[in-house]
Amino acid sequence: MRLTGGEPLLYHELDVLIHELKKLDLPEITLTTNGFLLAKQASKLKNAGLDSINISLDAIDELTFQK
Repeated sequence: MRLTGGEPLLYHELDVLIHELKKLDLPEITLTTNGFLLAKQASKLKNAGLDSINISLDAIDELTFQK
């Protein structure tokens, strides 16, 4: 299962959600994020059972992306 859309790290009980999803015996739980809030939450997400993280590096134009 992939958790994405908007910014999932803004959901205050994301670790609880991941913990509950792990009970469903899904093959993998992945999170897509812009990464801004990741440092504050990484440990509790790992402890909740998150399997992997994708960091999205979106930009409004190519020059901004290259920076």
